Order: sequence, then structure tokens, then C-alpha cells
Amino acid sequence: MEWKTIFMGDITNSRGLPSPKKAQAELHTLVTSANKRHQSLIESPLTITLGDEFQGVIAGFNEALEILFAMEEQVLRTHPSFTLHYVIYVGRIDSKIARERAHGMLGPGLTSAREILTSKKRDRPRYQFGTANEKMRRPRQGLTVPGQREMKNMSRLFSVIASLQERWNPKDHPLIADMIHSTSDTELVNGTRGRKDRSQIRKRRQTLLIEDYRALKELALDLSHG
Repeated sequence: MEWKTIFMGDITNSRGLPSPKKAQAELHTLVTSANKRHQSLIESPLTITLGDEFQGVIAGFNEALEILFAMEEQVLRTHPSFTLHYVIYVGRIDSKIARERAHGMLGPGLTSAREILTSKKRDRPRYQFGTANEKMRRPRQGLTVPGQREMKNMSRLFSVIASLQERWNPKDHPLIADMIHSTSDTELVNGTRGRKDRSQIRKRRQTLLIEDYRALKELALDLSHG
């Protein structure tokens, strides 16, 4: 048995979507893109287990957060017909890691992660974190295994990130994605989306709290290193 970082997600309120088939196709595109872009960070590829869920095994906790942020920022660019709920759980996997598809693996970590994912409480957070490990430790090769305190703090941090994201109007999502990617207002003005002027971009950056989001993202990634 080894400590592994399990990454799962599902479409929020998938039954209430006007076109479930469209959402499934969009999720497939998103998951496929994540696997290609982050192949070096993934031990068992993100795999759609049901039409509206995916799971995978990632090289470490920090790497899982990198993929989560990348997926969320791709969602801003592509504007699919859904939002995602994520679970990152660090626990033990008993069986051999499936390198082709994340199917057929067993272990208490996977069981616990799925229990969190499938909980349908109305007030469930968009981002959930957990571990069976009581205290943070580095068991081998410098790999950090977060403890329960670290996971609780990460949950608190992501509750702030989620609240910030809820402020964003969907019509602004492509602009927000560009702003997150680039700190240069001049670059955005000269970009393909036809920005008007730097002062407008600066005001929008402030109104949309882009630098606050970037600071929270950097903090989360820094804390995940232990």
C-alpha cells in the first residue's frame, strides 16, 4: 500500500442540465485536455467513470492542485454548460496503479474519496479535501503527505476562492481567463479580443478581483508543498 493523491470530480446538478449529452461531451473534452497537458503529473489518467464523473491518481498533492486550477481556468475560456465539484483525497491504494485508465483500483483512499464525491448535501462545497493521514509527513523521496490540519486549512482557503468565483459573471469569463494568464494590461489591449484601453482593463482587473484570485492561487500552491 502507498499514499496516493486521488483526484475526482463531477458535474454539479447534472440532472438539472438542459442537455446532459452536451455536458458529457464537454466534460470529455476537458478531461482529455487535462490528461494531455499534464501527462507528466498523472500516474493514472483522469477517466470518466460515469457520464458526469471522473477520477484519476496524481503524482502528488501539489500536482493535483495545479491540474485543478488549470481545469478551472480552461472552463473560463471554453464556457461549458456546467460547473464542477472537486475532491482531492490523499490516502492509500492497495492495488496496482492502473496506468491506462483509472479503473479497477482498490483501497481505502479511493473509497473515502468517492464517499465525499457522492455526498449530495445541498451545502456541499465546490472544493473538498481529505486525508486519512493525521499529521503531515514526508515518507519517501521528499514526497509530502498532508495531514488533516493541512487539508482543513486548504478547505478554508478554497471556500474563499469559491466565493470569489461566484462573483464573476459568465459573460466576463474569457476576459478573466486572459487576465489570470497575463499581468500585462498592454498585452490584453493588443490581444485578439479587442480590448479598448489600458485604464479600462485596469479597472476591470480591480473590479473582478483578479489579483486577489492570483494571490490565493499562489498561496494554495505554496502551502501544498508543505
